[in-house]
Amino acid sequence: MEPKSSDGKQQIIRELVTHIQDDSSFNYLTKFTLTTYATQLKFNNFVVGISPSDDTVISKNIDVVKAQYLLSNLIDCLVINSLTVQSFALTKYYLDSLYLLISEYGDLHFTYQPPYLIRSNELCEQLGVSRETIMRMVNNGMETVENVGHSCYPKHNSFYWKDGIWASRIQSLHQQLKLRNQTKEDLIKEIEKEINHFTARYNGDFYTVFSDVLSGQKDKYELEEPDDLMIGKVYWKT
Repeated sequence: MEPKSSDGKQQIIRELVTHIQDDSSFNYLTKFTLTTYATQLKFNNFVVGISPSDDTVISKNIDVVKAQYLLSNLIDCLVINSLTVQSFALTKYYLDSLYLLISEYGDLHFTYQPPYLIRSNELCEQLGVSRETIMRMVNNGMETVENVGHSCYPKHNSFYWKDGIWASRIQSLHQQLKLRNQTKEDLIKEIEKEINHFTARYNGDFYTVFSDVLSGQKDKYELEEPDDLMIGKVYWKT
């Protein structure tokens, strides 16, 4: 039987949604705040709290059309009386997207209930992939929680990452947040990390590894991984 909210809780959520939709004095920051509270209230079996990071900077120019689209989808998720992981995953995606739209800097932090976090072996089984694949997914934006031990993967990861379309959406959202929050120091660290990874993989630096290709003695398409040539060029020129 699918879990549902109590009648009282659902009534409060509907009341919040009505004010969000009908009160013309509310700006999108206020609407975001109310939908955040409604999300936390509805899914309190999954989350302890939801809050913007202390360094959040709110945008002065918001794309109203896009904001209304995201808000409409978010409201649709909230009014449906369903407490499944999929329902939370959909709600979270639109809330994260709305936060990204109304802010210029910062992150939206979710604090989860311990039972909502699973170990990597459970996630591997749910997705039918190896731990190495899970680590690649983490590098591409899969959510993990720090300082909680081995059970550090929120359950909604299985919904997002078993579907190619949703995985692409999450990667895009992750990349947008990462790029806008990235400092010069962060960028330098990332470049150094990629160079070290490249050097360890090929047991040499870019110019040594690809000397035959760079000198024209060998065609790049004869390489086992031609894309690595282009990736190497980017990082060694940076």
